Amino acid sequence: MSQSGYKVSDLVKAAGVSRQAYYKWLTHEPTVHDIQDQEILKLVKQLEAQHKHCVGWYYPLSS
Repeated sequence: MSQSGYKVSDLVKAAGVSRQAYYKWLTHEPTVHDIQDQEILKLVKQLEAQHKHCVGWYYPLSS
């Protein structure tokens, strides 16, 4: 049983993955690409915080 109180078999069924895929994912080593993606995500979150969560939003100050 998982920490959430749900059975692993119920969780993988809801997610549409096999138990084997789930356990493989649990023990996988992150690839270089995974690590780069995490670094990019970290930088994006920093920019969002710096700009009060309006990164990518354009609001003209005058018409």
